[in-house]
Amino acid sequence: MIRVGQGWSEYSGHANPEFCRARALALAERVEKTIRGVELYQRVSRTTRARRDAGSVTATTGLEEGTALRRVAADAATPRFVSSAGGDEHTVDNLCALLDGRGSSVTLPPRESATLIDDEPTGTIGAEQLRTWLEAAPGETAWVESAATVEVWVEPGSVLGCRVRRRTWAMARLADGSTRWTAVRGPELPPPVDTAAAGSGGLPRGGGSATVVLRPGAVATLLPALVGALHADPARVGTRVGRGWSVLEDPKEKRALFGGMFDDVLDPAAPQRLAAGGRIQAALQAPGIRRRASVHDAPVPMPVNLRVDAPPVATPSGLTPVAQLHLYALDPNRWVLEIPGPRPRFVRTGPLDLARRCVGSVGEAVATQRGVLTAALVFEGLVFD
Repeated sequence: MIRVGQGWSEYSGHANPEFCRARALALAERVEKTIRGVELYQRVSRTTRARRDAGSVTATTGLEEGTALRRVAADAATPRFVSSAGGDEHTVDNLCALLDGRGSSVTLPPRESATLIDDEPTGTIGAEQLRTWLEAAPGETAWVESAATVEVWVEPGSVLGCRVRRRTWAMARLADGSTRWTAVRGPELPPPVDTAAAGSGGLPRGGGSATVVLRPGAVATLLPALVGALHADPARVGTRVGRGWSVLEDPKEKRALFGGMFDDVLDPAAPQRLAAGGRIQAALQAPGIRRRASVHDAPVPMPVNLRVDAPPVATPSGLTPVAQLHLYALDPNRWVLEIPGPRPRFVRTGPLDLARRCVGSVGEAVATQRGVLTAALVFEGLVFD
């Protein structure tokens, strides 16, 4: 039996692509003895985390594994998909039993054998470095985590693809109750947490309208939902939007946390311009956009690295930027945005209305924990309840 603990110890606690590929190949051969025509996917993440709570700092190191199987046999009318935490022979045996019986249906095409390697240096930042960073972070409660992830796709006797990623992210809860994030891809500590005052102060109530500046963390909450609403239907191409709604899905963007040269069914990925020049330019289109939200999900079309390149505008004076945002979709065209704070504010709007009110950006673009690269965005004339 192959035990992953031995592999991590052998490679000094770092995610090692060679070990992961060899283990996945051995497991794929085991699967082939039970079910033919199955692709095996494994994700292994090594994490180091430091946490501060009420002045006490602790550091831990962990290992997360997941395994998924999907049918790719040419005679299978509809491929089937099962997944589980874990990555040893016992996990794979259980998945084989499930796949023989009641795997959930998905609509993924069969793959031809190929080898795709998307590699980055592996390893994680040490616990002492994370502790030092955390000492300077604001808030009573905060944590910082560095992770190295290896993903492997195999069929019996053949490695189809391997992707290696490393990233560090952190969260702090400030005295005003807001939650702030910071993130970076690669072998670095993340930028400092943004502590600028932000909230609902100065915004109108009861039918008033105002210009609103959303800081990058708030934009990251809003952007994936907006792209899903505005860029799923090709019939929207050519629709007028605000000059600030200039968006690119860029899986190869090296500053963002996710993405790469291929998607999660190994189709080549490429940048797609979604909006620019005050118009919707395209719908998000396959191939190259099928992604897993987690190891337990079959790949489905979704953006992975959204980049906003809105034209810069002057910072509106007298406004408190919004750092945190909650989105409630009442139906596809009716949304409510909540701006939390001591006196929360609510905006009643919709996807197209928001895109048309986006006029530009303020400051430099930063990476966020949600796979969005953006500066602060300015929205004119939002109407408040």
